[in-house]
Amino acid sequence: MTYEDCENHIEAMSTSSVIVMERRPQDCWVNGYNPHLLRAWDANMDIQFILNPYSCIMYMLSYISKAEHEMSDYLKRVIKDSSHDNLSDHECMKQVMNACSKNREVSAQEAVARTCSLKLKSSSRAVIFIPTDDNAVKMSLPMKYLQSMDDDVENVWMTGLPEKYKARPNRPEFQNMCMAEFASEYRIVYGQQSKGKNVLPLQNNMGYIQKRTRGKPAVIRFGRFSQQKNPEKFYGTLLKLYLPYRTDEQLNSPKFPTYGSFYAFASVKLPGTDEVQHVCNIVNENRTAAFNISGKTLHCLLKLPGSLKPPYQGLGNSLDEIRADLSNAHIFIIDEISMVSKQLFAYVNWRLQQIKGNQKPFGGLSLLTVGDYNQLPPLGRAKPLCVYEERALDFWKDHCQVITLTQITRQRDDLAYAELLNRLRVKQKH
Repeated sequence: MTYEDCENHIEAMSTSSVIVMERRPQDCWVNGYNPHLLRAWDANMDIQFILNPYSCIMYMLSYISKAEHEMSDYLKRVIKDSSHDNLSDHECMKQVMNACSKNREVSAQEAVARTCSLKLKSSSRAVIFIPTDDNAVKMSLPMKYLQSMDDDVENVWMTGLPEKYKARPNRPEFQNMCMAEFASEYRIVYGQQSKGKNVLPLQNNMGYIQKRTRGKPAVIRFGRFSQQKNPEKFYGTLLKLYLPYRTDEQLNSPKFPTYGSFYAFASVKLPGTDEVQHVCNIVNENRTAAFNISGKTLHCLLKLPGSLKPPYQGLGNSLDEIRADLSNAHIFIIDEISMVSKQLFAYVNWRLQQIKGNQKPFGGLSLLTVGDYNQLPPLGRAKPLCVYEERALDFWKDHCQVITLTQITRQRDDLAYAELLNRLRVKQKH
């Protein structure tokens, strides 16, 4: 195997940035270790590089919530005891079933949390799952309703969020609302809550909804499918989440029977409008507006090296990859602007023009920068943006408007302390 073949295979198996140790073939089953720590530790070692905060959090949570092996031993004892009692296979299986349903294996951390009545999790927002699969799992109606139904009734399932969305009120604000916005902005209410303030009835006696007023809109979760491996489920999820519809038939047509073809080529006229719009444009607009904020840092997007020297060739991802990332972008955000130099800022302008394929300032994107000039300066001896030069091309001075924020929010409960910090920032002795 050549080095290039090895790189291609590793790239195919990895979905994110990873570090692969250079090994001899006979060492492929040896865990990552440090020879100096190994002498001190004198025990098994498996060192893995973690390159992003998400992987670190996932590793820690998976480790502390890792289950033990007592459940398997418990089931073995149940089976052994049932065999000594000369029970039939049916009774033996019933005891095993009861043991599985009434007992659960938990980690030591969860056991302590439940014993001490501690919260297992806490969130500042509600989280709601939206089923988008055509064959999603459903719950049947309670037995007392099923027993009173006729034998030829086929609808024996409880209604879920998709059914309630399709039965949303026939009011102007709901006409062109997609299911993602409906689930995020409104909640289903039951019982006495249905008599509360600002409660709206759903059509077809589907229940009641109420706009969320406490906190922010809920975070939506949904099944994620690969665009390459499951294209129908991928595009079906997009259509169901971000295209307004009342019936399932509105998500395809005889001319475009698949979700993929309907998304790519179909056009529809939304209620209350006379304009025919492409389905993909409606989906992308709703998706980008509020629910799919997928940003990248300046370093990750442009892959800048330690020092920038013209010509800027061979830097960053391929143009096709970056264009795909910025295809629906309207705003380019740079945080900690005080650390960005004039040279880097000019490079950002040139790079965005190259990506967008035009000579407009920053490729036609709106630029939003956030920062404090009294914080860290640009690295090295680079000149900061706020220093003007009369005879130099200055993208900051010519294309950006400075807005100074004057209201203190971080230390608003202790204004004396906040004013002291501000005096230290600007170095005013008085």
